[in-house]
Amino acid sequence: MLIYILIFIFAGLVLIKSSTILVQALLNIARFMAWSEFIVSFILMALATDMPDLFIGISSGFQGLSSLSLGNVIGANILKLSLVAGLIILFAKGTKIQNKTIIKRDIWLVTGLGILPLIFLFNETLSRLEGLILIILFFAYLIYLAKTKQYFLKAINSEQSISTFLKSIVIFIIGISLLLASSWLVVYSINKIAQNINTSLILTGMFLIALATTLPELVFGVRATLMKHEEMYVGNLLGAVAVNSALTLGVTALINPIKIQNATSFIIGAVFMVLALLFFNLFIRSRDELSWREGALLIVFYIIFVIITWAFSSAG
Repeated sequence: MLIYILIFIFAGLVLIKSSTILVQALLNIARFMAWSEFIVSFILMALATDMPDLFIGISSGFQGLSSLSLGNVIGANILKLSLVAGLIILFAKGTKIQNKTIIKRDIWLVTGLGILPLIFLFNETLSRLEGLILIILFFAYLIYLAKTKQYFLKAINSEQSISTFLKSIVIFIIGISLLLASSWLVVYSINKIAQNINTSLILTGMFLIALATTLPELVFGVRATLMKHEEMYVGNLLGAVAVNSALTLGVTALINPIKIQNATSFIIGAVFMVLALLFFNLFIRSRDELSWREGALLIVFYIIFVIITWAFSSAG
């Protein structure tokens, strides 16, 4: 099993590095297009930092291991909305929420996108048709964002030359290629590791892969907060949930329908994911800032999730 662990570590590092390269390339493209901070963070940064999840979904679908992507999406969403958000808030000693009207409206839409695939999975299968519906809804939401003028009011003030723009496109293509190769290796090695330790793919994806693929969000959040761009950090978290729940699961199901193989792990994960969405929603809407106390509560929430999941998996 050691060889598969080494393959996972190597492929995971390449996956994270290639997503970082992709983030910078997309940010340069966004600067050239003079898009706003919130659009950059919600569409580009969220999509880019969720590239590992998306490509793991694609790879797991083609390898007939779709439940691995489901576990990864559930685990990653919980991780981002609780532990990652909590750590960033504590690190910044609280974060102020600007543009609150926009965020309050959008967080309900994102919550809907996050919960919908869980509703589809009540019959323990996410079909190709349901996957297509999720993809359509995701792009409909992007169109809604594009037509909402408030999102474009605060543009990133950084000019980019045409040569930098073209170079960024080349780097973007290289980053995509690295993501494809490394994500395939991650899925392959995780499947072998799960077989060796006799655990379900959904549980493996919920923790092992989710922890690895969520590192970009943590790094981005800390950087955005340090630079006093809290809007970008909140926008990235909301966008990450939308991308993961709608686009990643939709594409995965379209390639290969997702079937629940471990109902207990799924139910626990689904309940905590809904609670994480509701708690984050409540904290955002209640005041104009996220305090360190709320950050601490989010971290405790994730610890409780880990303990309960571990207890039930051990009992099973």
